[in-house]
Amino acid sequence: MKHLLKILLLTICFSSSNAFALFSDVENNKIDSLHKIVENSKEDTSVARAYYELSEILYTVNLDTILYLCNKANEIVQINLAKDISDSDKKVFFKIQANCYNNIGYVYKNHGDIPQALEYYHNALVTNEKIGNQLGIANLLNNIAVIYESQNDINKALEYYENALELFRKVDYKKGTATTLNNIGVIYKNFKDNGEKAIACYLESLEIRKEINDQYGISNSLNNIGYTYKMLNELDKALKYFKESLYLREQLNYKLGIVNTLINIGNLYYNSGHLINSKIYATRALNISQEEGYPSDIRNASLLLRKIYKKNNNPVQELKMFELYVKMRDSLNNINNKKAVYKQQLQYKYEKQKALDDKETESQLAIAEEKKQKQKVVMLVVSIGLILFLLFTVFLYKRWKLTQSQKKIIEIQNEELAKKNTEKEYMMKEIHHRVKNNLQVVNSLLKFQSNEIDDPKIVSMFENCQNRILSMASVHEQMYKSENLMEIPIDQHLFSLVTDLIRDYNIDTEIKTVMNVEPIDMGIKTLIPLGLIVNEIVSNSIKHGFINTKNGILTISLRRIDKIRLELIINDDGIGYHDSNSRGLGLELIEVFTQQLDGSIEKNFKNGTSYKIIFTDQDK
Repeated sequence: MKHLLKILLLTICFSSSNAFALFSDVENNKIDSLHKIVENSKEDTSVARAYYELSEILYTVNLDTILYLCNKANEIVQINLAKDISDSDKKVFFKIQANCYNNIGYVYKNHGDIPQALEYYHNALVTNEKIGNQLGIANLLNNIAVIYESQNDINKALEYYENALELFRKVDYKKGTATTLNNIGVIYKNFKDNGEKAIACYLESLEIRKEINDQYGISNSLNNIGYTYKMLNELDKALKYFKESLYLREQLNYKLGIVNTLINIGNLYYNSGHLINSKIYATRALNISQEEGYPSDIRNASLLLRKIYKKNNNPVQELKMFELYVKMRDSLNNINNKKAVYKQQLQYKYEKQKALDDKETESQLAIAEEKKQKQKVVMLVVSIGLILFLLFTVFLYKRWKLTQSQKKIIEIQNEELAKKNTEKEYMMKEIHHRVKNNLQVVNSLLKFQSNEIDDPKIVSMFENCQNRILSMASVHEQMYKSENLMEIPIDQHLFSLVTDLIRDYNIDTEIKTVMNVEPIDMGIKTLIPLGLIVNEIVSNSIKHGFINTKNGILTISLRRIDKIRLELIINDDGIGYHDSNSRGLGLELIEVFTQQLDGSIEKNFKNGTSYKIIFTDQDK
């Protein structure tokens, strides 16, 4: 059996005929040495460590190789931890186990399986804390921060990154310091809108990576610097860094990095109007990401190709790319991912507390053993008291049996009630989900119909109808994703609605949105008309307010005036609405939905367009 396992290891590790070409001579020699340890060594610690170190080297060939190698190492670890071994040996095995958990978490993260990734990361963190491995703890803090970042919990992600950076600097681990600086740079670039601070973090990270000759890290830093210069509209610098990163990643055969940089270059060419170059890079990115199974990169590449085909008036390919984009987006936004973050966080706290409790219990048992010797001296004295105690215990036992019987009846009743509530909640979520799907079907039918119409005015009417339908569908989508089926946070809903509108209209003007929306929970009676009002006003601003302008600002404010009344203000700094007496369908719908909310409306078309609507919460 052991011989068969060795053969299987060789098959997995070296099935590619070009596998060794990816590594230096030093790495090839190390692979050969580690394999000999697996084959010949009789020391479990050496074999387990060899499996883990092989996974550290071979992950660039095949991510799934990590699963096999780390699971083999864990099998050896579990067998030895079940034995009566010394504390020093336990520490060695726990460290190997923590490293394997971390690598397995990395595999699941790259496959898009967030719950499994978090489970293994938290297991690794708990194990490292047991043995006081500061470097291991820092690595896991950094990895968990990446998960929080992917779930858009930015403040939590930044907290974990800063804690990790402090530990890495404390133990003087340069590779970890560089990685964490890079990740903090991503936070400032993507979520804090501070490109200069992001550049500073990336450059510091790049210098450290060059110092330690971290080729993969250097390629990541170059790519991120290029992306930030693109954000700062310094396009020549951006393209220079992107191409340096792509060249290095191709030399390393770093598929995930290659795809990311290809998409970045494709977007840069698209924004510069070079559609042919953009299509070349985007198509290559899509092909590689589909071959390797990278959901987020498939989504990003298909979105870019959709925009390119739209510019090239190729509706068939545009629709094909849009369907692929929606499929990947829905997969990545699965609600189970975000629930798993908090579920695993609670599990981690429980495991940490349990470890502390177990340690305290061991201490108490030692004290109890010492007292046991003293108790033998007084045993004779307490014998009579023990008899009385036993008699009293019989009495208490009978009372306890009666109480337990009553408690069992109550538990059965509570379980039946909980089951009914769960069924009702599932039914409500299913209803919202079906309504949302049906609205999306209607939207798709309208889109197909509009593709057969040449009149721009009629096509525009169809697009307006589609946006109204998507606004209502968004409410039902938020409802079935929400823990509270009666209400959802209005700030999240409005942010998603406005972002989708700006993206779907795809105008040349760069529109900056300023959201001052209080985190108010609203029910569906208020959300649907309110969402349609915002849809109409924002659509008008995008289509008519920013004509022949390079930049624009769209400001949305929502606050509660009192217990039932709220104030909505939407304004833009565009060219204004010149025909104030016009009674288009959009303006009529705004007034109709305002009346539906028992509200009043004030309009101002000077220095842009401004709407002030005071309305009543219909769900109170």
